[in-house]
Amino acid sequence: MLLFLDSVKLLLYHKQMRRILSIVPVRSIEILDAIRPDMKKVKEISQQYNTVGYHIFSLKSLHGDNAYCRNFAPLYGIPEESATGTSSAALACYLYHYGKINEE
Repeated sequence: MLLFLDSVKLLLYHKQMRRILSIVPVRSIEILDAIRPDMKKVKEISQQYNTVGYHIFSLKSLHGDNAYCRNFAPLYGIPEESATGTSSAALACYLYHYGKINEE
C-alpha cells in the first residue's frame, strides 16, 4: 500500500485493487451534510480516474472525534457509508501528516 500526499488530498493506492481513494476536506459538518452526490456521475468519474471513491471529511465533529466523514463508492455498489477501515486508515495518515492529530 502506497500513500501519496499533496496539498489538496491524500491518495491511497492499493496494489491489489490498483485503484486510488481520494480524500477531500471540507470546512464544516453543515457543508458535508449538504452534499447530495449524483451517484451516476460519481461512478463515471471514479471509472475515468481509476478511483475507488471519495472519502470526504470535516475536522468539526459532533462528539469530540477527530473528524466527521462520508464515503461514496458507487463503482463498488456502495452509494454511501460513514465509516470504512481503509478510508479511515488513510484519513488518519492524512491528519497525522498535516499535524491535525498526534501519536497519542
